[in-house]
Parts: sequence; structure tokens; C-alpha cells
Amino acid sequence: MVEYTHTMDTQASCLGNHEFEKWIETATRGLCDEARERIAAEIRTHVEETMQGLQAEGITVDNAAAEVLRQLGSPKAACRAPRRANWTARECAYLLDLPEQCLYRIQGIEPRFSLLFWSVAKVICTVAIMLLHSVFNQLSAVQSVLLWAWLSPGFAALGLLPVLPRALVRRGLVRCAVAVAAVCRMACSLCFLPALFLLVFAPHASMAFGYALCFLLPLLEHWRVWRKLGYVKLPASRMN
Repeated sequence: MVEYTHTMDTQASCLGNHEFEKWIETATRGLCDEARERIAAEIRTHVEETMQGLQAEGITVDNAAAEVLRQLGSPKAACRAPRRANWTARECAYLLDLPEQCLYRIQGIEPRFSLLFWSVAKVICTVAIMLLHSVFNQLSAVQSVLLWAWLSPGFAALGLLPVLPRALVRRGLVRCAVAVAAVCRMACSLCFLPALFLLVFAPHASMAFGYALCFLLPLLEHWRVWRKLGYVKLPASRMN
């Protein structure tokens, strides 16, 4: 009994080893709280079971710990798979709070303008650039119609964003709400593509290109979140 207790204490000390905890922290960095806690518990369980097996074969505690770390491999490489199969903290901040951030207001602890504000800003900038370009470059009637037709999804999204997601949340359809909000924001961002095209090919527009690119970068995040909605469950704390 004393020997068994000593073995368990040794294993517990190994689990609390700085190297293991540092590995776990690196491997779960960037994940949302729920995913990070779950994956860290799974890794600790795996380490404990592996340590028990190695010690049963007569390997010393230090050598067993070194072997477990070798088997775990690089923590930076290990974090890639969990990021594809779980929500990251950034994605949760973007996706899970969408239905609650659709009004014109500044959010609490970390002040930032609401999602609708930035969507409106994107469309306004797009319209302004296109109007200026139409005045100074005299677009043909066909070109003008095509460019303004491209804007129509953005204007429709601006009408849906402050209304439809919140209505779906009140009905308990959280997944539908975040999907609709994601599509609306993608539509607002896509509206800026023709403005970017005009800026790239307009004379003396190299400085404006970098500014326009900042509006397009979120499209990558939108696509990643939209794709994950198909196979990753929302955190249980947000499904209540």
C-alpha cells in the first residue's frame, strides 16, 4: 500500500512537471476555454497512462518522462489538428457573440465598435470609392449597372444583420443565427471587392491598396468559421 501510494505521488509529480505543463500550454494555445480544458485533460490522461505503462516495464521515472515527451513530439505541430476540429478563442469572439453584437453600441470590457458598425463602414467606403471613380473615370452604363448590382447583397445584408440573427436566437435557433450573421458579414465584405479592383487599377492608388486590403482579410476568417459550422459543435455554454 505504501509502495502504491509512493508510485501515485511520483506520477502526480510528473504530471505537474513544468515541461509537461509547458507542452500542454503550447499545444492548446489559442483555443477557446472549453476546448483548451478538455484537450488538456485528455493529454494529462494520456501522459498518466503512458507513464504507468513505462514504469511497469521497469523504466525509471525520469526516463519515462523523457520518453513521453519524445512521443508527444512538437507542441506547435500538435496544436494544428485541435485548431481544425475545435473553436479557437478568436473564432468564438467573432462567431458566438454575433447575435448579441448587432446593434450600434460599443462593447464592454474591451471597447470595440459593433459588427454592424464595421459592416456599414465597409459598404459606405465602397459606395464612396465607386462614386468617385465613376465621376473621374466616366464608367459606361453597363459597367455602372454591374458594379451597383454587386453592391445589392451588401445592402440586403445590412437590413438583415440587426434583425434576423436576434430573432433566431430568441427562438432558440443559435446555429441558424450565427450562420445567417456570418453570411451577412461575408456579403458586406464581398461588396468591397469592386472598390478594391478600382483602387488597384486607378492611377496613383498604391497607398490606397493597402488600406483596401485590410477590408478583405476578414474574408478568410469568415470562410473558416462558415466551414466549421458544418462539423464543429458550438460550446455547450452557448447552446443553453
